[in-house]
Amino acid sequence: VAGAFYGRLNSSVCEDPYGRSGTTSLETCFLDLDAVVQAECEGESSCELTSCNSAVGSDPCPGIYKYLQVDYQCVDAADLNNTIECDEPQEPTTTTTTATPCSDDDLEENDSVSTATSVAAL
Repeated sequence: VAGAFYGRLNSSVCEDPYGRSGTTSLETCFLDLDAVVQAECEGESSCELTSCNSAVGSDPCPGIYKYLQVDYQCVDAADLNNTIECDEPQEPTTTTTTATPCSDDDLEENDSVSTATSVAAL
């Protein structure tokens, strides 16, 4: 796992499905989830993550529709202990994004949920 965050760093990624005005305009709010995603997903062949405010512990940007972004590179198990050079970004080899609603108990006005989200392989 090269990096992970929950919030919004790009107004054109993951548009608000309800079309609410101004909910995707902020581009500078996020929670760093590197350690959380590494603990949950590092070394796994697949991983499922929930990105509701309640699942990540707080709301990094109230009133803004957020998304989870995970940057990762898949490697052979034999190479897990080797240093991986990330000089030049590569085209993603696998990208899977599934958006599903949070449960009614967890859903807050501007929550989003992404499972097994991978935006870019480095």
